[in-house]
Amino acid sequence: MRKVHKERLIGASGIVLILFTVLFFFGWESIGREAFTYDSVIVFKQDVQKGTIIDKNMLGVIKIEKSSLIKGVIQKPDLILGKRSNTFIPRGLQLCQEFFSDSELVTGEGNNILSIPMEWIYSYPQTIRRGDLVYFYGIDKAMRENNADGMESIAAGSDKPLISAKIAYVKDSSNREVIDVTPDRMDGSAAVSNIEIVISEEKYEILKSTVEAGQIFVMMYE
Repeated sequence: MRKVHKERLIGASGIVLILFTVLFFFGWESIGREAFTYDSVIVFKQDVQKGTIIDKNMLGVIKIEKSSLIKGVIQKPDLILGKRSNTFIPRGLQLCQEFFSDSELVTGEGNNILSIPMEWIYSYPQTIRRGDLVYFYGIDKAMRENNADGMESIAAGSDKPLISAKIAYVKDSSNREVIDVTPDRMDGSAAVSNIEIVISEEKYEILKSTVEAGQIFVMMYE
């Protein structure tokens, strides 16, 4: 009797093990695989043309295998809401920050992004960042050689800014964008060595003619 009982117990255990294996397999395929190997990303529900302002009705969510995610993929819609697309973006494509710009920084008709020649600049704050509104004050080149104080040079030169412009990018010596390490701008990711602004042809001519007339610029922001 004991032998029969033992054989029945082994048989029942085998059946339970098979059932458990089958349930685990279906559970893994239906729930587990997606939970552990897939991640949610933001995509567009329709094709988006260049220059489109992004709103929440355009956005959807899909699951993609983690091994297939692109670097910097967008997973939170707040990162791109209100921004403008830099290029045509097809429906369902993984998104990253490089596809978008702040709407106020995107160049419109008659505007371009200009890298300011560093020989044009006498001084600028290392705390300027992308999106800041900067003001250009003209000073004579001769003042630079005899006066180390930019504010005194302005007082002796132009007391009103020649132009204002939005900062498009500030970059370090390796051409990487300089960003804030702390919220109060007390620490940046690197020293600013290249400044790019959004500027019209008219404003560019003002800067160019000012330099040709023997002046350079002190840059400030509010």
